[in-house]
Amino acid sequence: PSLNFFHRVVAVIISCVLIHVVVSLKTPVSEEQSRLTWVDLGGHSPGELKSLATLALLVVAILAALGGLMISGQLTAPIAALLAAATTLGAFAINSLRRSQSGKHTKKAWWAEDRNWAAILCATAVWMHFYFA
Repeated sequence: PSLNFFHRVVAVIISCVLIHVVVSLKTPVSEEQSRLTWVDLGGHSPGELKSLATLALLVVAILAALGGLMISGQLTAPIAALLAAATTLGAFAINSLRRSQSGKHTKKAWWAEDRNWAAILCATAVWMHFYFA
């Protein structure tokens, strides 16, 4: 089997995690910085985290199923790529709707919201992974 250029991403991710851990362990942290944790910043109740984890697992399962259908020849790469990107955008939209209904979301123009750009970037990356597989 041959590996495409996206397989390098795994090596880069592992390298980045190792560097992050080493730098974090070697750097002293002030009391103020130690309060800047994900949970301490707010907006992440256990119920929200559970629904986010459930959504993430559902998306991974759908992407794995699309990959299986593509490998078996039942889906072409372009169709699988579009479905995978749509699934990713859908997951971001579901999470965004949940946040807006909870009242913790400030209303901004769509282009001023970083999460929307993150959704587009993530969906594009997923599309590329499937399309060039």
